[in-house]
Amino acid sequence: MRPPQATRGWLRHAGLYWLLPLLWMAVMFVFSTDTFAAEHTGEVLWHVVSALAPHVTYAQYTLLHFLTRKAAHLTDYAILACLLLRAFRQGQREPGTGAGRPSPLCSWRSMQASMSITKRTRSIVLLPSLTACSIWLAG
Repeated sequence: MRPPQATRGWLRHAGLYWLLPLLWMAVMFVFSTDTFAAEHTGEVLWHVVSALAPHVTYAQYTLLHFLTRKAAHLTDYAILACLLLRAFRQGQREPGTGAGRPSPLCSWRSMQASMSITKRTRSIVLLPSLTACSIWLAG
């Protein structure tokens, strides 16, 4: 049995590295709700694009909106992969093993939440899962 001081030190050490990935997964869960569906984020992006480029066509805007959302998905999972790599390494300099192992689980949950929302684009909700699985396999 470990002395209480060693247990508290281990918990503090683990919390230091695992708190950020867990918080980021919570943020990702919020981003997968109806509040951040394409219909709701489109209006914000339209105001930004129309201010920067007033002569943009609807077709150009639609493509930009699609690419911006897909880049955001990729960025979400890239940030998660980096945070998980940091957590698995726990301050060590050598590469950790299995750096992205929990990522497909979070991705699956995010995909399930997206599929349950009728306003989400169902044909492309697999992108986060594919990104997470590729990171998982590379780790």
